[in-house]
Amino acid sequence: MFGLLSPYVFIFSFYLVCLIGSLFCAWAFDTGCGMDDYWHTDLPNGYDIESIACDNEDITGNIRKNNRFIVGSVTRLAISGDTIYGEREAEACESYFALDTETGSLTQFDSLSEVQQVNPDISAQLTQIESFYYDSWGWTTPLGIIAFLIPTGLVVLLWFVIFKMAPWLLSRINKKWAKNLVE
Repeated sequence: MFGLLSPYVFIFSFYLVCLIGSLFCAWAFDTGCGMDDYWHTDLPNGYDIESIACDNEDITGNIRKNNRFIVGSVTRLAISGDTIYGEREAEACESYFALDTETGSLTQFDSLSEVQQVNPDISAQLTQIESFYYDSWGWTTPLGIIAFLIPTGLVVLLWFVIFKMAPWLLSRINKKWAKNLVE
């Protein structure tokens, strides 16, 4: 019986702890959990990027500060000190920008070569915006550990109840049953 029951206890409780824990952590740390295709993450000096994923291939995001729109349709980012470099999705081709987060100045570039004149290493550093989102999930490792420990504890508790308590309970039931049979 225990052999059949314990995997289900573990899997079901692991699933529930992960689901409830990720929803709670996404709410508490204000990162979004990705289930509703909305997410946002913090950038330097009070800026943040948010995205509502669509069915298109590339996820784009909008950079904001104090709920004020700064740059839209961002597909790739790189952060160098207090400057955010990025690639935007434009009508016919990509365009690039540099946002100084200290001064708030935004510089637009027409090509990657123009950006490389300002920062030569930037093309290697530009990454998809999703990686910034997943990097903001500092709570996943502790949640994973907790999600493993709770089901393990439940299985141990189940083991204790079945193998330690069951013989005592069965002996009491057998004594009463035997007593009723004799009478």
